[in-house]
This record gives sequence, C-alpha cells and structure tokens, in this order.
Amino acid sequence: MDNKLKKHRSLYIPYAGPVLLEFPLLNKGSAFSMEERSSFNLLGLLPEVVETIEEQAERAWIQYQGFKTEIDKHIYLRNIQDTNETLFYRLVQNHLEEMMPVIYTPNGGVPPVNASQRSTVAPVASLSLIRTATTWTIFCRTCRTTISK
Repeated sequence: MDNKLKKHRSLYIPYAGPVLLEFPLLNKGSAFSMEERSSFNLLGLLPEVVETIEEQAERAWIQYQGFKTEIDKHIYLRNIQDTNETLFYRLVQNHLEEMMPVIYTPNGGVPPVNASQRSTVAPVASLSLIRTATTWTIFCRTCRTTISK
C-alpha cells in the first residue's frame, strides 16, 4: 500500500459525547487530544489533562498497587477493560506476570461477595474552571432528569 494512503487513512467514528465513551474499543479516556474532545463533544466529560497511553498505564498501575485483595484488583481491572480496552491491554502487557493470576482466577476462584457494593460508576460530568465559556453547554448536554415517586 502507498505510504501516502497509510498516512491519511482514518477511522470514521459515528458516535460522540457520552455515547462514544461507552464503547471500550473507541474510548481513549484522557488520551483524547483537545482537538478530538472538541470534535467528538467530549469537553467536560473527561478530566482536563491529556495523557499518553503510557501515562495512563502508569497511573493505572499505581492505582492497581493500592488494592490489597486479589478480588479488588480483579474488579479494578475489569472496570478498566469495560471502559477502555486499549488501556487494559497495555497495562496487562506491561505487568503480565503480576496480573495474570488476578485476571485468570481472582482470589483462587472465590466469587466476589457484595459485588454490587464494590462497583463504581464514572462521573456524569467533569467541569473545569479553565473551560468556563463552554461550561453551560457541557452542563446542558450532560444533564439527566431523574423522575422519582
């Protein structure tokens, strides 16, 4: 294939905003550039910092080491896999020997107790004082109405 064609090939992404972040194969988390965040309506949905995959993996590794039990480590890794597969596989690739027992059989096959109490949910919106001009737009886009009885 011609090198010129390789350089200019890009993947069409039909999703934007919160919907894009729900696809683990497309979600790059904090690795989305500011240009991509603007193009895909992600401003305010991610932390302000832009990181490389290596920076993300290092941060995830530090967080992983903070978990004391195998089951908590397993849940943490599954959460990463469910939200950002690229980061998950980079992290596992970097620390395969340490993580394989946790991924393969968490805690010797013991099922998680109270798993629903251990799960985490990503924030709905992440607002920054740096982006005050777009704060209202971000707020309106991410607002969700809850109806209760």
